[in-house]
Amino acid sequence: MLIVSAFGRGHALAMELAQSEVPVLLVDVSGSLGTAAAEDEEGPFGFFSQGLRQTESQRLLEDQAPLMQVNGFTWVFGEGPFEMKGPLTMDHRVQLRIPENVWNWVCFASPSANRDLQFLAEGEFDQTWLYHLARSFFANEWNTFQGPGLLTGSLPLASDFFVRSMSRAARKKSFEALRRSGVQVREGASVVDLAKIGSGVLQSLEVRLENSDTAELLTFDHLVWFLSGEETEKMSQRLREKMFEKGILQAKGSWVRARLKWPALPQRECLPLHSVWVTDRVLPWSHQNLFVLQRTTNADLFDLWFRIPETFRFQKEYVLRHLQEIQGLLERRLGFQGIEVNDPPLCAVLPPQAVGPARHPLFDPQELAAYSPPHWTNFDWVGAEACQGLGWNYLLIKARKVGSDVLEKWKQSRLRAERLA
Repeated sequence: MLIVSAFGRGHALAMELAQSEVPVLLVDVSGSLGTAAAEDEEGPFGFFSQGLRQTESQRLLEDQAPLMQVNGFTWVFGEGPFEMKGPLTMDHRVQLRIPENVWNWVCFASPSANRDLQFLAEGEFDQTWLYHLARSFFANEWNTFQGPGLLTGSLPLASDFFVRSMSRAARKKSFEALRRSGVQVREGASVVDLAKIGSGVLQSLEVRLENSDTAELLTFDHLVWFLSGEETEKMSQRLREKMFEKGILQAKGSWVRARLKWPALPQRECLPLHSVWVTDRVLPWSHQNLFVLQRTTNADLFDLWFRIPETFRFQKEYVLRHLQEIQGLLERRLGFQGIEVNDPPLCAVLPPQAVGPARHPLFDPQELAAYSPPHWTNFDWVGAEACQGLGWNYLLIKARKVGSDVLEKWKQSRLRAERLA
């Protein structure tokens, strides 16, 4: 079993398969995908503990201990903060006029009955807005306007919510944990080519390690690919043409991160670890009308995430203008001045070739629905395009499904081999 991964995405699957005695080799290609801080790779989504398997929880714990937000996932609306697990949650739910059925879909389980899906698609927005906003925040679609979007696959927003502050040292710890589990690891690699058998089966990958002039040919029975189409193309145009024969999806939007420095004032101390700010629910959910504020290990510094059209990601004036507007909005909402930009988004500092593809891409909904992914017999894809949304929960849900299928095929293969022996 060969897993090609970046930024820790494939580690939980590798560990779970190794614990089932499946021989696993993981190739990490993070360094081939452009410049980014560990926080850029982690993303703005945090994760919910409900539904995670032990190996998945272990994966998220092993490289950096997460912090639980006591009052749960938190929104900041024009009316004020709305905590999904706080002591005033139900009072605020009543004040915001959120129907009980919508609340249950947001907090516990996605709707499945046709009548429920029809209600979400056709019901009044003043009743359904929280579901659509929650689904939009975690979506891998560039669909920023209020109203029906994705109707299924929501996360349990009332379960325990965690955030992590990542570092390069933490990533190293994750590789060590993999090796202790019996996984072979190739760090600092890039995949430059692939070989096929006929028209439907992949055979091997050509892999190069950093600071090496030689290549290694890795053969496999099954390949799991944790990169998006654009990340694959960034690593090797030739590889992308062979693997994604019908082409790849281009991101229409993406999340970008800046780091803000705050003055030491009481208002700062009242902010939660992580909060999602939406000033006006009936305006498009992007730019300064949908952003994330997350604390860092330094009390003076906060990470700010907001999403913008991909066509403007490397237009410095555009990015900095919207960053400045968010600064002003925060100062007005909190009643003080002095928030400074400590680090602007990398896309406002470095050229596209240096930064690489979006780590958390958003695709056109129609293009995503119509897209036909690669269908190799011995290939599974866990890219952003192949998951139901962005963030750890959606990635692990997809990887879990792939792992179950791969393990079943491996068991059947071993049984056939034993019968022939």
